[in-house]
Amino acid sequence: MVELLGTTTECDDFEQALEERGWPVLQKEGGPATAMTARTTRYLLECRFPGSRANARRGARERIEVVGDELQLDLNVEVTDLVVRDPEERPVWYAYERPAADGPPPGPPTRRARWRRRVRRWCAERLAPYRTGRHISAVNRTHAQELATRTLPGTVTPSPRVTVRRPIGTPDPEPGAATGRRRRTDCEIFRLCHAAVVLMVTSSLIARLWPQGFAAWWVLGVVAVTTLGLAAHWLIRFMPGKPGAALGAALGLGVVTVGMGARIELSGEPGGPSGALGLLALAAGYAVFTGIRLLVRQWSWRVVAPWLLPAVLPLALGLFPSLGLGLHALYLDAFGLNLEDVEIPRLWQLIATVRLGLAVNLWLIALAGLGYLQHFHWCVRER
Repeated sequence: MVELLGTTTECDDFEQALEERGWPVLQKEGGPATAMTARTTRYLLECRFPGSRANARRGARERIEVVGDELQLDLNVEVTDLVVRDPEERPVWYAYERPAADGPPPGPPTRRARWRRRVRRWCAERLAPYRTGRHISAVNRTHAQELATRTLPGTVTPSPRVTVRRPIGTPDPEPGAATGRRRRTDCEIFRLCHAAVVLMVTSSLIARLWPQGFAAWWVLGVVAVTTLGLAAHWLIRFMPGKPGAALGAALGLGVVTVGMGARIELSGEPGGPSGALGLLALAAGYAVFTGIRLLVRQWSWRVVAPWLLPAVLPLALGLFPSLGLGLHALYLDAFGLNLEDVEIPRLWQLIATVRLGLAVNLWLIALAGLGYLQHFHWCVRER
């Protein structure tokens, strides 16, 4: 809800700015205004923008205020609230055509005939030659059957033998069962993936610091336990009505990821590269990439491409391992050695080249931080 004190010209400018941003005006109230007389006009509008739901109300208010500041309007944002549109994740059904029924047997069916009938029924339900290719989303079998036999424009009229089935190993939904939400489900899955990564990295670091005693790794242990608790909470929300199965899945996730993280660290040779530090570097690279992706998401590629593509170009140096010989040559020169005196494996040339590219692109960390700030709506006015 926005209150604007202005003339008709200022109201028109404000409405045009909203239209350019794709923000629809749902309701407009106010007394008649003229080009010379200012009146109070209230707008009920929908402000659509990418980013996290957390702190979205503050982000909406600041975005509308930015529009008012650009146009020099006497504008106040009275109320902001979050509008959540998340469609139901309805059960999936597959349409298939039942094979033509055989004629009545002349006598009692033999065991072989019964097995042949079962195999034919199973093939009709599970194998592709009998499927019509139609995918259906419906809350129950009756509605799914109706959609499977409905004639759609430009398609072949379904056969009377067409029926529906659920995916393999999935029972029919119970009447009145709670259905999930599609976007919430995707969000929970991403959260679980991130929790698995955190558990793997922390367990690998704990395995590395274990010989140094409890004081060296207890903070990482608290992080791992907290992450496992959050994963259990998300699984309970992901599997409503099944708390036991959710807790069991969380425990299994913790055991697998902790085992993998510890194995990665302990499988290395003494004195060799640390698997824990390698996992930490990969996680940091993923965090930077995600931050830049969130930054690009706030703008258009036309704005981002001119400066982002040249910025990440040094990362392509990793495709040319021979460039890493320069670093080795500088290192050997300090000892009075030539590059020809030492045999350098191609792997270490590649590692040196990648390190050089990462050092050149350290400033991308700042861009990633800006992306996270904008994603959580903490950097709206400064855009």
